[in-house]
Parts: sequence; structure tokens; C-alpha cells
Amino acid sequence: EKSSTSPTSSRFDVDDHFGSPEHVRTEAEEINSKIIKSKTLLTVEAAKDDGNKGDRLVVDGYKWLTNLLADSLPIQVEREVISIKDMRSSSSSSSLSLSEDKDSKNSRECEVVPSSSTASSTDYPILVTCKDGSKFCCKRVICTLPLEILRETSFSPPLSKRKIEAMKRISTGAHNKIILRFHHLKIFWPSDTPQLNCDDPRFQFLNLHCYGKAGIILVHVFPPYAFRYGDCSPNNSQVVKEVLMVLSGMFNMSLNSLRERLLDYIVTRWDSDSYSRGSYSYLRPGGHMQHLKDLQAPHRSTTTTTAAGENIIYFAGEACTTVGFQCVHGAYISGEKAACEVVQDLKKK
Repeated sequence: EKSSTSPTSSRFDVDDHFGSPEHVRTEAEEINSKIIKSKTLLTVEAAKDDGNKGDRLVVDGYKWLTNLLADSLPIQVEREVISIKDMRSSSSSSSLSLSEDKDSKNSRECEVVPSSSTASSTDYPILVTCKDGSKFCCKRVICTLPLEILRETSFSPPLSKRKIEAMKRISTGAHNKIILRFHHLKIFWPSDTPQLNCDDPRFQFLNLHCYGKAGIILVHVFPPYAFRYGDCSPNNSQVVKEVLMVLSGMFNMSLNSLRERLLDYIVTRWDSDSYSRGSYSYLRPGGHMQHLKDLQAPHRSTTTTTAAGENIIYFAGEACTTVGFQCVHGAYISGEKAACEVVQDLKKK
């Protein structure tokens, strides 16, 4: 069941010609013109040892962080959540009672039990239903769904008008990456130059070889071309070919020569990934920081059987914070904040 109050996604707020060959050609001509007119070109300096200045480059990814946080936790995988419901608002909740089965370990350790074990709507009032039919009852929920998935999730009671308005004012962008791994003894670019700049507006090259990842170039792809790669490249091999053609022009090498040095590659498509539908959130025209706070605000129960204003669902993620908005550390901070609020809330009981 889809929520009738879920706002329609509007993340593709770009003109149809964006990312087209004509658009790329026009942008390239404009950049070339600016380069010719420029008297001096900016030099790119390494920022590996810059003290407390600037952003940081996480060259090994964030798997270590998720593994650390997940250690010893009963993680349920392959569970696609479709609805979150306060059972106390349903007449069927009276048929649920907490199982006394001693083998129900999860119900004792993490306060989350499969609804097949049946749980008291008083102690475990929140019912989380998954696409595969599995159901879980719990005391509180921390929802970290990506914005586009959140729009399609059913909530009962319905989300507040302020939260619905916030979801209309925040949209989802795409930032894809192409990772190319060449033979480490056959690199053809300056090994100690962090950025490899070109006049093609589609691609920005980051030299990971400079950061200890031998033979690897990371290609940033930002909107509008990041959306479906401009619909010009239906398969990953074609996307890689487009990148190699640009590198061929940058370093005056044949396409075949580059292909011979290329060992493997990865092409991300976050905008079409069914569990994310994008890479990061951004404020649409008319949006402001208050909308981020409204999106993060806990969802309150409206049932007459509970105390007025009881928080039942908490929200976290890169779209739910004014500190580190759009970023991993922002998502982490918002998750930590939500967890602390849940702990404090349960202590009051």
C-alpha cells in the first residue's frame, strides 16, 4: 500500500537538452574560450597533509565504519520496508500478544520480534512490514531511508503536513563515479598530480594513484550528465569508452593503447539504483534549512490510547541534518542524535 500523502518526486528538475551531445559540445566550446582568454591557469596542489584545512579524501571507503557499527547486532538483510504503522490505531492490534517462546532471542536482546511470534501492542506498538511479507514489532523506529524511497513508504498515522512540505522542498541529485584501474607499471598520467583537469564538462578526474591506490583514476560525474549518463550510454562499456576517448585526447594516446593498459572498471548508477534513486539531497528553489529540521523531526503518534505527543518514529540521514548536509558525516551525526533521543525517550517509561 502506498501512502496517499507521499509527495511526488521532482528530482529530475533539469531541461531535456541537459547532458545531450549538443549541450556537451556547447559547454566545451565555452570552457575552451575561457581558457584561451585566461592569462594564468590555476595550479592544483595536494591536500593530503593540510592540517585542519579543507575536506578529507576517504580513499578506503566507509565499509570499516558500517562494519564497526554493525558488530554483534542482529542485522536483517534483504528486507524491503514498505510500511511503518502504529498498531494501536488498528482494531486488529488486540489479537497480538507477546510470545513466551524462549527461543525468540531477538525479542529479548533488541526489543524487535517477528510479528509471527506475536507481540503486545502495548509494549511493541510499531509494526514494520516488508515487501516479502515479513513483519517486525518494536518499541521505536529510526528511519534512515533515502528520500526517494521515503516518499513511497506508507506511514500510519500519516506524516505531518510540515514533514510532507519538507519532502516537497528537498529533492535528490545524482553524483556517479567511474573507477578505472590501469596496470600500475603503465600509468600514463603525472603520478603526483591529484587532479587531472580537462575541458569536457562531463568528467572530473581524481588521481588515486597519488593517494596510494596504484594505477587507479576515479572519474567524478555530476549532473546533468550523471542522470542516466545523459541517456547516451545505455551500457557500462560505452560509458567507459566515452571516458577513454577523453583521456586519449588529454594525453595524446590511441584508444587501443588505453584499452590495453586498462585492467578493469566500475561504473556506478546511483540514480537508477532501486534502493537509493540518487546520491545526495539538495534544497529546491523555495527550500531552506528549516525544511531539513522538519524532515528530521520525530513522527508522533496521534492515537487516543497514547500520551499526547509521543514520538514513535525518528528520522536520520544526509537529508535530515543542517550539519554536514548531503555528506556521510552529516548522516552519521543525525543517526547518533536519533539514537540518543530514543534512549532518552525509553528511559522515561
